[in-house]
Amino acid sequence: MDRDTSKHGPRLGGEGSGEDDRDVDARTGPASRLGADEVEARRELSRHLRPGAFPADRDRLVAEAEENHAPEPVVEALRGLPVGAEFHTAHEVWIGLTEPEAAGDRQALRGRAAAGPLDDARF
Repeated sequence: MDRDTSKHGPRLGGEGSGEDDRDVDARTGPASRLGADEVEARRELSRHLRPGAFPADRDRLVAEAEENHAPEPVVEALRGLPVGAEFHTAHEVWIGLTEPEAAGDRQALRGRAAAGPLDDARF
């Protein structure tokens, strides 16, 4: 009897894998400058943004990262955030980097951030 016992299914990537636009944006947008691994990239970003910096817009986040001696890839990624958007958490910043269309709409940004990083079941 042949059974497919793969635990991973189509989420591994590649053509026809069912990747959505967020997966592609994370690799090709400003967030891609932070590294290939999404978890490590999020960690690197949040290391340089103190909780007391929020709420903040793009310029304040760039200044915060520079004050915390963030590496240039972090600063450059933050410079890629949409102008005029306000972020309340590091996770909202991540959403702003990977889904810039959500950052322009406060409710969409909060909704995506509230879903949590693990709710996408990409791991």
